[in-house]
Amino acid sequence: MHEHTALMIMVALAVAEALLWLFGLTLLFRAWTRLDPLPESAIVAMAEANFLPHCDRLAGQTFVQETPRESIDRLKSAIDDSKLNPYYPVLTIKQYSNSELIIERKTLSDSAPLPTHIPYLSMQFFQPINSKATQIDFVLYTRPPRGWLIGGLILQLLGLCVLGFAIWIMLTFVVSNADAAIRVQAVQMVQVGHFLWPIFLLLGKVRALRIQTIQNWAAWLQFVLIHSRAGVSAQ
Repeated sequence: MHEHTALMIMVALAVAEALLWLFGLTLLFRAWTRLDPLPESAIVAMAEANFLPHCDRLAGQTFVQETPRESIDRLKSAIDDSKLNPYYPVLTIKQYSNSELIIERKTLSDSAPLPTHIPYLSMQFFQPINSKATQIDFVLYTRPPRGWLIGGLILQLLGLCVLGFAIWIMLTFVVSNADAAIRVQAVQMVQVGHFLWPIFLLLGKVRALRIQTIQNWAAWLQFVLIHSRAGVSAQ
């Protein structure tokens, strides 16, 4: 293989892998904080400026076969019930109305450090036209999966190191080698790709964790509304 051909092969592969690395870095930074669009029905009373710089905003939805007022009354009762509220008394009601309920994480002066995965939760309740079910749109303000994201950053740095080192190896020992058979090994630059794909696997894990968080809280709402005390008095 001619030296110029070997150089072109190496450069083409290096450019493609650099673009792949940059794509992974872009996705990593975009994944650092997830801000789902607020539901159209949302009336978020919390000051978002205090939460969004440090939190994920995850939007979800669920339905129950009762009126909005009945749903709100059941949830208010359940929040004060240690058997139904797994985070009692840390998870408490901040405010409510006939169509909205906001739950927050309360700081207890003499308690141990609070679990940081407990979110702030804003819920809006309404009945679609010609429907007997109540639609609950909820927004979770919760901690991002920082450990996984930091792991992704480490992978990105390692990938950059491997990419740079491979380019130096190829230019120093392969492309300019006097032996044509060795110059053919410029195609081995493609092996760097093995160090660049794990970031996408990790980002897929981050996405799955966020989806699981939404599903878990939707399931909790369903559980509470089904198992909460019947005949809750209107307050």
